[in-house]
Amino acid sequence: MNSTPIEIPLSKKKMIVSLLGCLAFCAIGILFIFKSTQFDNPVFVQIIGGIALLFFGAIAITI
Repeated sequence: MNSTPIEIPLSKKKMIVSLLGCLAFCAIGILFIFKSTQFDNPVFVQIIGGIALLFFGAIAITI
């Protein structure tokens, strides 16, 4: 049996698109945090914005 590891090359285009998507969702999360007074339940919108910012920010850092 062949024991050489298989290498899958990374696509720079896909990584850039993923990074831009994460940054876009981070921007939406920031807007949810700062513009939450325009919604019926501002506390819920701020929580969702914070979760989005933390989640997609962590993904953007790891890319």
